[in-house]
Amino acid sequence: MQKMRLFLRKATISAALRLASSISRFIFVFVLAKTIENEGTEYYILISSTISYLALFLGVDYYTHSNRKINALYLSKQSVAEELNNARLVHACTYTILATATGIACFLRPDLLSIILLASLIAKFEHSTLEQYRLLNILDCQREASILLFIKSALWMIPSTALLIFSTTKITLETILIVWAAFLIFAFLISKHNLHSKLGYISKATYDLKSLIHGIKISAPFFISSIFFRLMPVADKYMINIYDHENLIKYGLMSSLCGGIALLFEVFIIFPNYSSLMSSAAKLESGAYRERYSAVCKQGLILSVMMMPVIVFLWSTVTQYLNIAFHAIDLILLIFILAATVANSISTIPNTGLYALHFDRLNIQANLICGVIFTVAVSTLFGLKLLSAITIAASTSLGYFALLVAKSLSHHKAVSQR
Repeated sequence: MQKMRLFLRKATISAALRLASSISRFIFVFVLAKTIENEGTEYYILISSTISYLALFLGVDYYTHSNRKINALYLSKQSVAEELNNARLVHACTYTILATATGIACFLRPDLLSIILLASLIAKFEHSTLEQYRLLNILDCQREASILLFIKSALWMIPSTALLIFSTTKITLETILIVWAAFLIFAFLISKHNLHSKLGYISKATYDLKSLIHGIKISAPFFISSIFFRLMPVADKYMINIYDHENLIKYGLMSSLCGGIALLFEVFIIFPNYSSLMSSAAKLESGAYRERYSAVCKQGLILSVMMMPVIVFLWSTVTQYLNIAFHAIDLILLIFILAATVANSISTIPNTGLYALHFDRLNIQANLICGVIFTVAVSTLFGLKLLSAITIAASTSLGYFALLVAKSLSHHKAVSQR
């Protein structure tokens, strides 16, 4: 009973911090659009999307191998030093590539020198803290992981929002990026201390080259599929910036608003049911697993239906606050973005199921299908000269629905094979 109370307390704290992150992000983005010049808001939308994509490249999905290995070693009371150092070596190589690319970008665009340097610094620590977050989760340090997520994802937005509202001097994009970088470094140092407390001092002198090479082979297919899958929420904004520039801020604000659904899915659907899905799958209890999975799907559908009208209402409120005209065509754009977000969020349920059942190959195939369909759709639109915010949003929605269908069918196939 005491263990259950402790688990519920940790889960409540984690959920509260994730919700606080969502609210902070929501307020910050709309205050930014209200107070800073359009060019600064546009740069922020593009930079924030680019940084999330850079974090993928810096990690090359090596965690898909290393975290499972570290978890197994840790549970069996064996040293995790060599596996951690293998990951450090991989990331040292990707950080070197980032530094080189940053130098080239600064040479090509000296007028954006400060923004490029700050964005590169943020990308580095965004990835480092992401790896720490994953590691804290597999070590069952959920409270510490949630605190890290809150600091890196939302806490920096509170002073930034205060500066935008109350500062008597002009706040630039560089100021916002400096605050973001400072809080990421702060989060990194705190989590480094927490990991040292959990694992002890890790010597940097030992490596397991055999495991390193095996890990690269394992993670490579995940990385390739992630490139396609994670391309959509970055490519869509860059294409709109080129082909429908005047709607970039509107598209970015809508995406930020709809993104709250994804976070609610994580807090109320995936997070509370993750351990039960994993344990029932691990114990080969097919009846218990099917029942649990079916219940999670119903919860996800109910949450989606409840949130759709709420998002539309919130957007109408936001347009009044920002003095943006709310046209019928904007509603169509919002519906496409909302549909894409809901499809992507619901797909996390079969995604979690496939991971629990150890059918990684099917997950990879679904990600590839999603990316390919999106690429084909936007390429066709480009050829027909029909690229706009709405057609790009429709392509993104099509890609995520393909992802949902592919993962649902793959999950059904995986369950039938158990």
